[in-house]
Amino acid sequence: MDEVIDQDTARFADAIASHRFEYESWLSQIEKLDREWDLGREEAEELEWRTREAFDELDRTELLAWFAATKIPSHARVRAWLESQFERSRRAEGFISDRPELFVCLATNLAGVIASSRPGLE
Repeated sequence: MDEVIDQDTARFADAIASHRFEYESWLSQIEKLDREWDLGREEAEELEWRTREAFDELDRTELLAWFAATKIPSHARVRAWLESQFERSRRAEGFISDRPELFVCLATNLAGVIASSRPGLE
């Protein structure tokens, strides 16, 4: 894999630099979702799906940041992207840690992932 990354570093850097996680938009979406959970007018499965999508949006961004930081951290565009992304991710993580009840519906899936990742990790 490292060989492929070395051969196409510019392509990876372009893909990373073009990815955007817009915290304000994400937060607005999450706050709306939170209100909709409280109102209870939508099916729980739909709300769970939307919660999962919102969580996954942040998760994909942070996975991409991990990849960028570990595989091509010296590339100037990647470094700039990581710097700009750090604060947005930190704020989103803070929201999640302040409001874990909104993400409780993901706990069953998370337990399965943790249990299959490494025996005894749960």
